[in-house]
Amino acid sequence: MQVGAIGLIKAADRFESSRGCPFEAYAVACILGEIRHHLRDGASLVRLPRRVQEHGAALASAGRELEAALGRAPSAGELAARSGLELQVVERAGAAMSARRPARLPEALAAGDRTAAADFRDQSDARVTVQAAMRTLPARDRRVLRLRFELDLTQEEIARRVGISQVQVSRAIRAALGRLGAAVTGEGPVVRPPARSYSCRNGRASRACAGR
Repeated sequence: MQVGAIGLIKAADRFESSRGCPFEAYAVACILGEIRHHLRDGASLVRLPRRVQEHGAALASAGRELEAALGRAPSAGELAARSGLELQVVERAGAAMSARRPARLPEALAAGDRTAAADFRDQSDARVTVQAAMRTLPARDRRVLRLRFELDLTQEEIARRVGISQVQVSRAIRAALGRLGAAVTGEGPVVRPPARSYSCRNGRASRACAGR
């Protein structure tokens, strides 16, 4: 509303009736232009360079087209091929555009609830702790957890993506959560992946051999 009012003031200052254009049409153009400039340059907490914003808009358009054609989220390589940008530029632009989106506040916090504000701070601290713990997990554990809890995929969908059975997905999720919990709290036993089997000289595999 404030930005639109500024656009209206500018329209009133700059309007010239001698040009034969109705004031309403000129005012609408000024108001919309002012709002567009505000959303482009001032609406985000993080202001990005113009070139990065242009790359982000191009990638968003290419992403929508590829997702409609492929039926899934496109990879960075596919986005690069579609948009004509280098892979490194695509990765940097994607990271920069993600940084513009702040964490969503609970509705109660937006209403001014102090208790909700304290809860949100606690959630933020927990999120940072979990992210640090995630970096200590094996790559497959991180992937399975993200597919399940970030993308909200079913175990069957995860099994198709990872290339394992649904039963193995269920076991992998339980084991990964156990390792994640141990990494976060620093307490309790850490659930480790099964040891690899090695053949001994006599042709028999044993736990003693696997530990060598």
